[in-house]
Amino acid sequence: YNIVLANKAYFRLINEEKPTLTKSEGGGTKCYFSSHKRCSPCLKSITTCPLIELTDKNMTIKAVQRFVISEDKELPVEVNAAILKANEFQKESLVVESIRDLTKDIRFSHQQKLSSVGMLAAGIAHELRNPLGSIRLILEGIIDKIEMGKITNDEVLKYLKKSSIQIVNCAKVTEILLKLSRQPKEEIEDVDLTLALNETKTLLDYE
Repeated sequence: YNIVLANKAYFRLINEEKPTLTKSEGGGTKCYFSSHKRCSPCLKSITTCPLIELTDKNMTIKAVQRFVISEDKELPVEVNAAILKANEFQKESLVVESIRDLTKDIRFSHQQKLSSVGMLAAGIAHELRNPLGSIRLILEGIIDKIEMGKITNDEVLKYLKKSSIQIVNCAKVTEILLKLSRQPKEEIEDVDLTLALNETKTLLDYE
């Protein structure tokens, strides 16, 4: 678990101005202390440790970790690691790691999600506006005719049926949205592809 050598970029990443890899009893700075501020090796359930995971069968590994920079700050990183095997010039096998800051990637991904949510919201608003507008016109027509005393029960019934149809259309939009947002089931289920495609298209028509 000793860090034998690290470049300046690594120290900038962990927010240390001056290298602290001084030799001490038992070797140099421990990797688990440097990156995770731990006093003992990282638990398997917490993070993927290249030192443990790398074997002769698995010569390289890629993992996402969260470096602990301070008590209130963590840094998402991608760690690419490989074994540097011992040879006549090098007595011990080493683990070489290339570490990449994922902060910008995550921020960009979040912005993309917000943009997608905004476009989806615009599509839903468009789909709901039409039936709601129809319902409003129908109700205003009923009110006007009642005030003028020029409407029969049959006409009221006809208008209410039209309103009911538009309300069903509004409910369909919300049902489609709920389907898209629900967690997938673990077991395999039959899906009507035509229905699924049409429902998805309904939400994307505006875009």
